[in-house]
Amino acid sequence: MARVLTVSLTVVLLLGVIAAAGWTAGSAQNTGPQATIQAQQTTIAELQGTVQARGNKINAQRTQIAEYRTQVADLQGQIPPTMTPTPQLTGKDAYTWLADPRELLTRPGQHMREKWVFCGTVLSIQVAGPGKAFFIGDSDPQGYETIAQVYPSGYSDPFAVGFNGNSSGIYEDSYVCVWGTLVDTFSGTNGFGGTIVNPLFDAEYFELG
Repeated sequence: MARVLTVSLTVVLLLGVIAAAGWTAGSAQNTGPQATIQAQQTTIAELQGTVQARGNKINAQRTQIAEYRTQVADLQGQIPPTMTPTPQLTGKDAYTWLADPRELLTRPGQHMREKWVFCGTVLSIQVAGPGKAFFIGDSDPQGYETIAQVYPSGYSDPFAVGFNGNSSGIYEDSYVCVWGTLVDTFSGTNGFGGTIVNPLFDAEYFELG
């Protein structure tokens, strides 16, 4: 009877050892490579989700940037171009050469305040005494120390010229150049008793040519 109990006890102990060994192996398997793989797969899934979210955000930002660029281009198209200021000419450079005097002789009223330079021959010239002046002009007479009539080169109709400055050395038949502003007309009578209307220039420069 004691022997049977001994054998039974031995069998029970062996079964307990086997069960313990099986449990230990299973535990080792759960904490081994399989568990690491599962953990890494979970991490990979999380990272992929993060990357996807970032990708979606980047795409949305790119779309936003493209829209902003389109808006900026549209707004820039509405801005008027910056005009380059015209340089202010001074002195003789402010005057344009008068290639064809006929327009001014025919329509002086349409060209008032324009600045011109021309050359020609003196028909007549008068110089006022010290402290005196000649007042000429049909609309708004102005005083000038020297008044002259000048034939533009190649034409037989004269321009009237008023000048405040030194006109020494200029006489009838002198060839001169005038830098002046068309300011008025000066009417008179010709040798045949007819009325003539001359464009009147306020000369800034009146020089021998």
